[in-house]
Amino acid sequence: MFHMGDLFHMGGGPSLQAIKARGILHSQIDIGAAALAHNVVFDCGTITKLVAHLHGLRTGEASKPENELEAMSQMICKYSTFVNRPASNQVVILTGTTGSLGVYILSRLLELSSIKKVVCLVRAACERSALDRVLSSLSSRSLPIVNAYKIAAFPSNLGSEDLGLPSTAIDELRGSLTHVIHAAWAVNFTLGVCSYEKQHIKGVQNLINLCLSSKSSTPAEFYFCSSISAAAGTPLPAYVAEGPIPELAHAQNMGYAQSKLVAENIIHAAARNTGMVAKVLRVGQIVGDTVAGRWNPTEAIPLMLQTAKTLGALPALDETPSWLPVDVVANAVLELSGVIPNTKAKCFAHDPDVVYHVQNSRNFRWTEDLLPALQNSGLKFEILPKRAWVQRLRESEQDPQKNPTIKLLDFFAEKYDNDAPGRSGLSFAMEKTELCSPSLNGGVDLIDSGLVKKFVKAWAPQW
Repeated sequence: MFHMGDLFHMGGGPSLQAIKARGILHSQIDIGAAALAHNVVFDCGTITKLVAHLHGLRTGEASKPENELEAMSQMICKYSTFVNRPASNQVVILTGTTGSLGVYILSRLLELSSIKKVVCLVRAACERSALDRVLSSLSSRSLPIVNAYKIAAFPSNLGSEDLGLPSTAIDELRGSLTHVIHAAWAVNFTLGVCSYEKQHIKGVQNLINLCLSSKSSTPAEFYFCSSISAAAGTPLPAYVAEGPIPELAHAQNMGYAQSKLVAENIIHAAARNTGMVAKVLRVGQIVGDTVAGRWNPTEAIPLMLQTAKTLGALPALDETPSWLPVDVVANAVLELSGVIPNTKAKCFAHDPDVVYHVQNSRNFRWTEDLLPALQNSGLKFEILPKRAWVQRLRESEQDPQKNPTIKLLDFFAEKYDNDAPGRSGLSFAMEKTELCSPSLNGGVDLIDSGLVKKFVKAWAPQW
């Protein structure tokens, strides 16, 4: 009799042995009226299972079906691990690299081994100037400049059908482009929505058309960094779903937000009408990074917080912000776009009705949480009702060199010089987004983490 170990290793010779073994078993062992299957040796696989099977036939005890189900489950687990293919050579167009979010996305892209080239489209007079702007943007934030050879910077005009690029560059992109991450947009709260048409709205269409002109079997994928302000005019109380905004009137009443909502609708149309992957990432309030707390002091919230020094006062607000550090947002964008491999993100890639909400699921209270954290960071200020704070700003130093916040007096007056309730009744669904982005899953703590102290320290030299 032959030795029987792992019978699945038998070839043609052992197969003959197995047939002979079955004959011996049939003649030597009493199994009653039961038939011994022709492939019984291979079906059982091991001596232990063969003995159990023969005993079951002899006693009339049927094999337990769950054993087979367990075997099936074990085999699926055992043989469902594969050798991954080498990372593909991804070519990414990135806009907005001179802005705070775009430059952090760029820094992260340069670190990824799967990225072959990052094509940066910037406003510049020539290619050398374009590259200088990109590198200066990295260095001004003390971000590492690694694998700089991957950067291809071009002066660009997004409002032009060819994006202002040389025909040779367009031809090359049609053959190699895999992703477009569109993070550029004019952050100007005084512009009307029509002012965004020629460059920004038209630019979205032009970038999508470039994706669709790809020579590969599928179009390049398009990811648009929108804004939660596109839904901030939704009547309260509101729970904004991870999907298209149902009414144009639900955008916040300013051109910036309205133009973002126009762009969102164009992207949904592209996804539905062409089948391409075209996704909206609705980004919330971006704050300084988690490492050094660098937050552009000329943005609206830093300018408001600066009045702790210039006015000796900050407003008490009925708000529950869900801020996200810029480096966390950059990681989330790359996870949700699949540039950082993430099989879960791909579950929604071809669903035009899924929008990602890139914001913090862990919010805080402005008056009860943030203001004490600022005081604990060394700032000394009064806490005023919001209308009293606006009035103090209105009566303060009018020279923007000495009092930079005065530049946004009209903006703050429209927002806070009223008795309207706060926007704390507005919340955003996060379930699909958190499922697809490890960086966002569970939220980020801003108050107890010491991040507020980092912000204040980073602003100190400019204040």
